[in-house]
Amino acid sequence: AIADAMHVVTRGCIRSAVSRQGLHLPATQLHCSADHTPTLSSRVWQQIYLRRSKTALSAGSNTARPKLVLGIESSCDDTGAAVVTSDGRVLGEALATQAEIHAPWGGVVPKLAMEAHQAAIDQVVDTALSRAGITASDLDAVAVTIGPGLSLCLRVGVSKARQLSREHQLPMVHVHHMEGHALVARLPTPSTSAGSTSCTSQEQETASTSHHSMQGLPAAVPFPFLCLLVSGGHNLLVLVQGVGRYVQLGSTLDDALGEAYDKIARLLGLELKPNGGAALEVLAREGDPQAFKFAIPMRKYGNCDFSYAGLKTSVRLAIEQNLGTKASAASSQQQQPAGELQGGEVGVVEQPLPASPSGQEDAAVRKVKADIAASFQYVACKHLTERLKRAITWTREVQPDVRHLVVAGGVACNQYIRGQLAELSAAQGLELVLPPPRWCTDNGVMIAWAGLERMQLGLIEAPPPSSELTASSSDSGSSSPDVRATPPDMGPSTSSTGGAAEGERGEEWIELRPRWPLTSERHPRCAPEQNHLKSARKARVCASLTDMTREALAQAAPAAPAAAVPSSS
Repeated sequence: AIADAMHVVTRGCIRSAVSRQGLHLPATQLHCSADHTPTLSSRVWQQIYLRRSKTALSAGSNTARPKLVLGIESSCDDTGAAVVTSDGRVLGEALATQAEIHAPWGGVVPKLAMEAHQAAIDQVVDTALSRAGITASDLDAVAVTIGPGLSLCLRVGVSKARQLSREHQLPMVHVHHMEGHALVARLPTPSTSAGSTSCTSQEQETASTSHHSMQGLPAAVPFPFLCLLVSGGHNLLVLVQGVGRYVQLGSTLDDALGEAYDKIARLLGLELKPNGGAALEVLAREGDPQAFKFAIPMRKYGNCDFSYAGLKTSVRLAIEQNLGTKASAASSQQQQPAGELQGGEVGVVEQPLPASPSGQEDAAVRKVKADIAASFQYVACKHLTERLKRAITWTREVQPDVRHLVVAGGVACNQYIRGQLAELSAAQGLELVLPPPRWCTDNGVMIAWAGLERMQLGLIEAPPPSSELTASSSDSGSSSPDVRATPPDMGPSTSSTGGAAEGERGEEWIELRPRWPLTSERHPRCAPEQNHLKSARKARVCASLTDMTREALAQAAPAAPAAAVPSSS
């Protein structure tokens, strides 16, 4: 009887609090958790946030306290966290890399990556908060990457975000990894960063201490803009019309450019720390880019798609013919299962490949390697710029007011590629926007800022109910609780095809989207997308971010018609 009475009183208190926000609370939006504790749905959290945002804006920008958001990134082999304010200040950030762990294997080993994330996640988050001079209770929200990426790695970051959200009753923001890369260029300037430390114990933590401005940007990049996303797992050309609004112009048909760089570096026996692409770029400076006449891919196709598989094969054959060794021997070595690879695919990882010690190889051999590296880089970049030039033409057909070209992703750190893109953008009359190299690779800053952009639209999730936890954390000391739970209400921003990861071995139910397309909208000139599913793996692909954002905004709009926010541009 006492429990029932407390239940009724609690429901009444919640309804009264929501009413004070000027909102009506239907019975369908007040749920009960497993222990009969009343909880609010994500939709009500969105309405309350939008109403509070409107109140703060009407009171004047000088009186509104900037929002503080913690961003957490763990989609692949970097553990990142950062605290960013809504006025564009980076208060503190930290990053733990895994270059030392994966270099001997020639690629990311998902199981090792997950274990490294588990070992680093708590320290990285604590360091970011400490550098920002705040505690978790001072935050306004927690943003976290939930896809795409390696599900084993994504789970670690999402678990930590859910832990903080639950303990401090903070709303969560689910962030698409590629949207984080695309929107980091909109981070206003100047941005202030807190102190940095570095340590090497299979990882390196970094944070910045100085005022930092985005390269060439007096202010945030306005919508719309053309964005080239190039990394180890993605090659995308998209027209960015707004937060969660993307039109695809081109994508890779097989391998991404970063993957091609790393593969050629392995075939040449280069040092893979910090990554193969950086080592190949350094070697290419010594070579002749015209020494080997590799064919530029896809010149006979008048689209904006990319393909690097054929170029990789040509380079491999050149290595075999000119270095007198079988580069393909690496693929015939003994291999071992490694679970999920980049993008969630199941495959194998090669055994450790020997690298040539610096200064111990014949000068003639090094010259051949340098010529091959330079020739590969020249053709790979030529293919990139040719497709980008066509994409600029296509963009101006549908959006003639585009003035900025944003290039982001790990490959954007390559200085040769930056130089070629600068020449192209100048010739096309576009302003080239390149984030600082440390924000091109995976980091917490981009996730925190993307979270802030989505918060402005009310795209948030309710904190996980405390009743979900039925057991303590696992013995491994990670932030991933070893619990069993049923899926909570995820609100309007979650699609039934969202690829939620059901808890395994008694773990907490956590929503992950390892295969999550950025958009389903394509430029009118793009070839029609094949709708038939070729495999069960493709059948598990989530609805695109663009579709899910449109659905969430459409559902939230009738409930809060007056909660408009300033234009994103």
